[in-house]
Amino acid sequence: MHGIALAPFSGHGFTSNGKENKVSMFSTADFSLIKKIEVGKGPDGIYDDPDTDRVFTNNHGSHDISVIDATKGEVVGTVAVGGDGEGAGLGKDGLIYVALEDKSEICAFDPKTLEVKRHIPLDGITAPTGLAIDRKNDRIFIGGHNKTAQVLDVPTAKALASFDTGSGTDAAGWDAKDGLAFISNGEGNITVIQEKSPTEFVALDPIQTQQSAKTMTFDNKTSKILLPAATIVVTPSTDPSQKPKKSITEGTFTVLVVGR
Repeated sequence: MHGIALAPFSGHGFTSNGKENKVSMFSTADFSLIKKIEVGKGPDGIYDDPDTDRVFTNNHGSHDISVIDATKGEVVGTVAVGGDGEGAGLGKDGLIYVALEDKSEICAFDPKTLEVKRHIPLDGITAPTGLAIDRKNDRIFIGGHNKTAQVLDVPTAKALASFDTGSGTDAAGWDAKDGLAFISNGEGNITVIQEKSPTEFVALDPIQTQQSAKTMTFDNKTSKILLPAATIVVTPSTDPSQKPKKSITEGTFTVLVVGR
């Protein structure tokens, strides 16, 4: 399982199951499994759009996005983004903006018609993953694997500011109340960017978390950040052409809660 999305209108939850190319649909009332839904290959990130009551999965194997009716639990279409989607957010213009990790760009599509509207090349960001949006001021906060984060003006795609981040960047969140963007990474800290005005951005002191805590969500109701983490053991491969093996130490899984 890579991710989870909740659809409040329908009372359903959805998980993306990468290795079986399916999404599990469950009841948020008692967590019982309702069904498994066939989607594209290698579903990873998953998110809900309340306005359309649809759930979207970023499929890394088929380089597209599957669209699910959150009430019926049926696939109703596919978005041909042509890349591996990571972080996503709803823009001021009603489009969903998705970071394409393998293309180093952002793709924007209409969640109603499923038509791709924009491809925004990124200059200075490699392998973008974490993405958050300030809809009020039309700003995108995007972080990549080259330890860099940027703030973009959505209409012009112009980079307004650039900041250093840690290694293994994966997720981002936006606190509209306090004007703060958060970008988490597996190194064990969160980059914090303050939006002082629509054109002025400053980096605050990073928040120390835990190694492996690269995935996060921001809870708008409590103004808290939640990050899953665990102790990971890395075993080098005997074959130089293969990546090291990573395993989670049993009993170390936890959810970190960051607040003021």
